[in-house]
Amino acid sequence: MLNTFNQTNTIRTVMDTIEKSNLRKKGVILPPQELNRMYPNLPKPFTGEEYDTVAAFINERNNQRAMNDLIMSTAPGNFLTKAAMFAGSIAASMSDPMVILTSVA
Repeated sequence: MLNTFNQTNTIRTVMDTIEKSNLRKKGVILPPQELNRMYPNLPKPFTGEEYDTVAAFINERNNQRAMNDLIMSTAPGNFLTKAAMFAGSIAASMSDPMVILTSVA
């Protein structure tokens, strides 16, 4: 499974946080047992109360991530292609200003 952390992921994380805060205004709080029954395929079960709209958003993002991982794992390529992808992900991670700022602080 290829998991890179780069500028796109940082921006996406910020946008997800903003979207979750907007969704909280529209939803209903549900107990973790109900959320885990509604979304049994999440890698980490809910441990606390959460808004139903946020839980649906988390489930949707998890499904997108699983689809992307499946696509990346079945992509054709040899060792050199995968090594170049790995090196690119490391370079992107090292140039990420959020990572640089948090490692300096």
